[in-house]
Amino acid sequence: MKSLRKTLLERLVQRRPQDALYLTAAQLHIRCVSMALPLESPLYAEGVATTVELPLDHTIAPYVLAHGHWQDEEINFIRQHAPQQPAVLFDVGANVGLVTRQLLHTVPQLQAAVAFEPHPFNYQVLKRNTAHLPQCHALPLALGAEDGEFPFFTDDSNAGNYSLLADAMRQRTHGQTVVQCRRATEDALYAPLTSAQRTLPVAWKSDTQGFDELIATTLPLAFWQKVQVGVMEVARLNRPAFDGQRLAQLLDSFAIRRWSHEPERQVSTEEVLAFARGTDDQHSDLYFARA
Repeated sequence: MKSLRKTLLERLVQRRPQDALYLTAAQLHIRCVSMALPLESPLYAEGVATTVELPLDHTIAPYVLAHGHWQDEEINFIRQHAPQQPAVLFDVGANVGLVTRQLLHTVPQLQAAVAFEPHPFNYQVLKRNTAHLPQCHALPLALGAEDGEFPFFTDDSNAGNYSLLADAMRQRTHGQTVVQCRRATEDALYAPLTSAQRTLPVAWKSDTQGFDELIATTLPLAFWQKVQVGVMEVARLNRPAFDGQRLAQLLDSFAIRRWSHEPERQVSTEEVLAFARGTDDQHSDLYFARA
């Protein structure tokens, strides 16, 4: 029987190596793999970051294993519109650090990054994936409307679909844990940074499955005046109420607003708000920039 299983696995490796990887990982209870990166990958840094660690989910890992990068449209938009002077990056819902790592590799004017990731396992992988980047400060926290400990829901098939919001798991098998949350304030964002870095222009990325608008509108408008470029997920879920007037005010201050699924079309603030009011489990990333 063992010989037959070995033969079948060898055939599977030859014909469908990715399926073989997942089958073997499941048998050995492996949660994470280390990928040797191609030289052209934005995740690669010669001599210091030639591999990247990936949780073995069925969404992020297969794509990165096949392509050597993650969310390149988002990365390219931020690169194109990032300020030319020194700036800082905030990554809220950083997962295992793929976006932060790519941006710090490819946008040299980003002098520092603060990456928030509350899930304990993802946070440890984030720390390892950014260990070669001393300017990256990883914090084991979620951001939200208040301080405290809250239930945190984890999609079994997508390591990027983790959320404080139960409805983000709609019709998905999932787990649950408890994480620490901080109210979204400037003090929470800037805690690891120097006083000089607190004055720099900002690049913003948030991906929290239902809390992005609440986080955005909890932060003061004075903070958003420093943001030059950003990406936030807009998810049509049953979630806590947010200040639509405040969201409209901050979005109106950006000359460029585009959906990730329609990157060439300018969208109005009213369209964004109308999309955000839905509850049908659709989602899209909103790109925004000063110019």
